[in-house]
Amino acid sequence: MELVSYRLSYRGKPVGNYSLSADNKGSMVFLEAKMMLQGSLGTTTINQTSKSHRSQFFSYSFQELTNSPGQNRKYNVIYDKKEGLIKASRSGTDRAEIAAIVPIVDPIGLLYKIRFLDPSKDRFLVPMLGKTVIVHKIAQKELETAFGKKMTNVYKLHPGKSLVYIDLEKPHHILAMTQYIGNKFLDSFIVKVENVHSKKRSKNKKRPRKRVHKKKNTRAKQG
Repeated sequence: MELVSYRLSYRGKPVGNYSLSADNKGSMVFLEAKMMLQGSLGTTTINQTSKSHRSQFFSYSFQELTNSPGQNRKYNVIYDKKEGLIKASRSGTDRAEIAAIVPIVDPIGLLYKIRFLDPSKDRFLVPMLGKTVIVHKIAQKELETAFGKKMTNVYKLHPGKSLVYIDLEKPHHILAMTQYIGNKFLDSFIVKVENVHSKKRSKNKKRPRKRVHKKKNTRAKQG
């Protein structure tokens, strides 16, 4: 499993950390994004998980958990192939269903997909839930990173105004991002890349029951 760590910055000041992981399993990829904010932006943890198609990038399921002082939120999206529906729920009560006309890409799947875009093309349309995101390659730029100077392709996302900087060298890591979150521009800069052991996704096996040995009556016989 690939794990990429980033430092977060707002107006040049550190405000937390961010990580992206990708775990390939056959035709699927399990993605996870963790954001921990602190300092001037308050204390908030956002955890996103996704199960997507490894090469076509469409989403099977997506979940987002947001934890902040006094408030916890949960958001789920499931693509129900049998019923041809996309089912979304928020905090367990607010539910909605829409027809799955085309396969959709979820927010983490979008970041993963950008790494594999054809660099000879400048514009891509990505269907997402409730909108189509335009990914536009706007420039090539040299960045000073934790791994030295790197040349990148710079992609701009619309709507959202986010910028994503993709390493020209394989495996095309995201070296930096500018994300538009809560009317603020939040910058992410790569810190390190690790290969860690994959998480076990199989169901837990039932533990064998312990045999209870009954104690024998050892009272001596009376003569």
